[in-house]
Amino acid sequence: MNIPDVCHALNNMTIDPKTGIGEVIEIRAMETGYYRTGRHATQSEVDQENEKLGVDKATARAMSDASVFGWHVYNNCLKSHQELEAKKKPIDKGVQREFIKILKKIKDQADK
Repeated sequence: MNIPDVCHALNNMTIDPKTGIGEVIEIRAMETGYYRTGRHATQSEVDQENEKLGVDKATARAMSDASVFGWHVYNNCLKSHQELEAKKKPIDKGVQREFIKILKKIKDQADK
């Protein structure tokens, strides 16, 4: 696994639906959870920060998923996000919910 040391994301629970601004969090490779940065930004600004770090959108999303569901899901998540990026279609909320259910199932199976 070639995972960047760090990337940034928005804490989805803090995003203002009117402005798109949310709390910026730091995700560190192979660590569970995230670190609060005390900063707020839009997704576009976070994407620009990640680009400066050499982290593309698919990799940042895969790191975010892995920090929650376990790093054993990183490669599968990365592949899925890369395919979605290639199609340039936004993630449908229903599909996203199903994806999260699948990730939880994989994590539960791995924890057994």
